[in-house]
Amino acid sequence: MTLINGRNTLLVYLDEAGDTHFGNSGTKYFFYTGLVLTGDGFPLHKALLECRYATLATQGRFSNSHESNDYFHATEDSLETRENVFRALKAHSDDVRVYATVLEKKAFALDHQTPEKLFEAAAKNLLSELVNAEVHKASYEHISVMLDSIPVQKKRKSIIGTLKRR
Repeated sequence: MTLINGRNTLLVYLDEAGDTHFGNSGTKYFFYTGLVLTGDGFPLHKALLECRYATLATQGRFSNSHESNDYFHATEDSLETRENVFRALKAHSDDVRVYATVLEKKAFALDHQTPEKLFEAAAKNLLSELVNAEVHKASYEHISVMLDSIPVQKKRKSIIGTLKRR
């Protein structure tokens, strides 16, 4: 359990895969995944930071495709970078649980085929399962949820609103 400001805190990292387009050019499924640190999260954070520095020292960058080159991103990083990140996660796997929800986009009613409704449904499904499973197992006083950057204001509002209601 991670202590932050003296409170038992459940750390949750959320990220999506797939796109939010409902037409033929979009992906068939939308995935929303939560990585939960059930133990002390700081050793894993340290291992990932060490991985980051080692990658930069040996490769000079994470990938050739990020302009800012200041973050890990599995679809863009080199195979070596991805393997290093997975090794760090595996070394701390006793303190990590992964939850995921998969939505088939064509199953959405026509009036719900918007990015906002997609994110809302994904977050609601994922967080219901995650919170019910984790919070009842331990006496967490606080849940801290980290998101990747959300570039579209409407999506950002939808996700944050859903999180606050959970």
